[in-house]
Amino acid sequence: MIRNVLVPGRDGPCSISISDGCIASIQAEAEAAECQEGLLWALPGLIDLQVNDMTWLDSSTSRTTPEEHAARIRHVRDLHLKQGVTGLVLATLAAPLDIVKAYLEGSARVVNDDSSFYGCLVEGTFMNPDCCGCHNKDYIYSPSLSRLHELISTRGVRMLNVAPEMGNAEDTIDVIRAATREGITVGTGHAKPSARTLRNAVEAGCKYIIHLGNASGSSLKAFGDGGMIEEALRNDDLNITVIGDCIHVHPSILLDWIARKSLDRVIAYSDQAFAAGLPSSNRFRVFGRDGCLAEDRTHLRVDDLESDVPLLFGSCVTMLKVFENFVNLFTRDVQGIYYRHHAGVALSNAVAKAVQLCSTNPAKLLGKDEVVGSLRPGLEANILLVKIIERIGYKEGVNNKYQVSLLKVFYKGQTV
Repeated sequence: MIRNVLVPGRDGPCSISISDGCIASIQAEAEAAECQEGLLWALPGLIDLQVNDMTWLDSSTSRTTPEEHAARIRHVRDLHLKQGVTGLVLATLAAPLDIVKAYLEGSARVVNDDSSFYGCLVEGTFMNPDCCGCHNKDYIYSPSLSRLHELISTRGVRMLNVAPEMGNAEDTIDVIRAATREGITVGTGHAKPSARTLRNAVEAGCKYIIHLGNASGSSLKAFGDGGMIEEALRNDDLNITVIGDCIHVHPSILLDWIARKSLDRVIAYSDQAFAAGLPSSNRFRVFGRDGCLAEDRTHLRVDDLESDVPLLFGSCVTMLKVFENFVNLFTRDVQGIYYRHHAGVALSNAVAKAVQLCSTNPAKLLGKDEVVGSLRPGLEANILLVKIIERIGYKEGVNNKYQVSLLKVFYKGQTV
């Protein structure tokens, strides 16, 4: 029994009872427990749909056995579980196909553990080389059914990125249809299709946009009815995902997009570059691309390009930090760009909104929302106990007003 906690979407303190790894009931309590200066909250476990394992994959030419990959993935899974991520998807890079397949085979072994690891997003293999970002375009392939079958035969693919404008149009649509039939969640990112081409992909089964605004094509012209960003925002059959570090996408734009799409079609994740933590050196090399950690340690950038606006190399935030960022965004009054103004809401409402972005909506995208992603009877008891307090020394524009600290993680009712 978890006593005297605040639960998103409920008025007043509650108690949560657990039976056989699931939530049995949530009942009202007389008063909420204080935790130092803040109230104790119970949240559903966070679901991170994109974490990268860059340095491991780059060094995996000497670690090609699925068993070694599986051991690594279990280590990463357990590390993120302790950080409150009770649902994890690891992304593969644009890399030699044999390395990707070996990693996916290792992934399949861990998925079979019936654990918090859901499988892999094959992100880099079928992207558009013109939008490859920090990926190495030498390892990008044209979408084909034969390559798709090579990948899905590993049984480690849970999500798949396909740039619908790549290769032969009919072949690419066939790849999207075939992957969808196999139960794979297909998305589009690192791409620049016209709106019409993207609509064709949606009709074939594409469900979401991968980190909208980053390596995403845009067109303000009428040709093709606009570009990818434009169609992503107006198409109600598409979910969008965003990197929640407030660096990859400007906070005002994040709120504009949420207002345009509606909260239930937006998913936030970390896009963490290094699945097991930052590298020991501030400089690194991944599949021929040089990267570095920014001096203020807030982001990673490609180091072999000179630009006023750096090309980013994934984030260095945890999923809990993503959640904290959105709690703070929702509580502030923010000037928009396409919308004039976003009014801040009460902390309790902000927490509920952040939960939807970081837990409920990703579960729904994967078709797991009747199992995980919310706190309600019958669902798995994946629960985080956190305190949310006002930060001492808060400075607007410098740090977050509200600090979210993780106290305890329950996974299927058991303390992690």
